[in-house]
Amino acid sequence: MRRFILSIALLWLPTAAMAECDFDEKVGSCSATITINSTSGSKGSYSAEATVRSSADSCSKVEYYLDNTPHTSVIKNGSSTDETFFGQKPISKKSIQIKKCTQFASKGPGSKAAGKGDDQVAAAGPKYFEGRRKGFVGLLIVGGPVELDIQVSGNRATGISDFPSNNASERIDGTIQGNVLRYSYVVDGDTQNIVLTRKTDKTLSYRGNAGISGTLTRY
Repeated sequence: MRRFILSIALLWLPTAAMAECDFDEKVGSCSATITINSTSGSKGSYSAEATVRSSADSCSKVEYYLDNTPHTSVIKNGSSTDETFFGQKPISKKSIQIKKCTQFASKGPGSKAAGKGDDQVAAAGPKYFEGRRKGFVGLLIVGGPVELDIQVSGNRATGISDFPSNNASERIDGTIQGNVLRYSYVVDGDTQNIVLTRKTDKTLSYRGNAGISGTLTRY
């Protein structure tokens, strides 16, 4: 058995697993990998068993080329799906080129106020984002704490984002659409694009440039 892994680094925006997906509403981009688990076949007829993985927790589509032929894998619940590839040539690392990974909106099991558990998302509207949250954000093991203090008026969110380890603060001025709050700020001439996505009644996901991510909890 030979294993080949292809990866592409993009922004990623996971949502809650075991979710009902809305593939008409794009949330953002994600990262994807394709692992070839096994290959078989003979001249003119080859196949490969593969696993397509997304950095999103659920509701994503991974687009890629197999021997220059476009393919799309749809991942609804969870972050991976198994695929079987077929071709007239042996399938290897060079056969596959990932184009992009797209994250879509999740309606979530709690979007209809099915209960009051912490793991469910109440249909609270834009006011869900109001209040104070904190957590750790970063890339792999590099990062630091972030604290948000947000006020909401209609679909507009304003407030302060504090970075205690750097003694820095940035203003929040963004727009809420469904389960997502987006805002931007500029640091040393570079625009930082932040996306906050509702996960549960108390937690939301934080995604920034170059794969920066984390979970923030209400306090």
